Amino acid sequence: MPLLRLLHSHFLLLVSFVNSLPTQKEMPLILSSRYGWCTDKKTHWIVPIIGLIPFGFGSMGVFMPIQTYLVDTYPQYAASGMAALSCVRMLFGALLPLAGPSMYRSLGLGWGNSLLGFIGVAMIPVPALVFKYGGRVRKRWPLKL
Repeated sequence: MPLLRLLHSHFLLLVSFVNSLPTQKEMPLILSSRYGWCTDKKTHWIVPIIGLIPFGFGSMGVFMPIQTYLVDTYPQYAASGMAALSCVRMLFGALLPLAGPSMYRSLGLGWGNSLLGFIGVAMIPVPALVFKYGGRVRKRWPLKL
């Protein structure tokens, strides 16, 4: 019985800890904003790295649905769509860092990272717009290869 009491007390501690956390909608925002301003405030190096964890999950949450959408929309040309998507992603990965030094020099690390975050927040409605108007666009301008 002492083992059950111990497990029960640990369970109650865990439940109280989870109930004290921010809601699920606030948590990614809190963790993501940690990166932008921790780099500006000269904190320990692990703090910004931990703040990038939601970014990694978010990037997978963006690229996987885009790839699935391309494959489902154009099944005959799926390989070409994946190749084009990879080229665009690699171009952004190669060219976007060229703008970084001047942006961070003029805005600083905190506001520079916040600007990138604001751009990301502005793009939140894009998947909903594709979901709503994608079929209409494909009917109006069909792919002719």
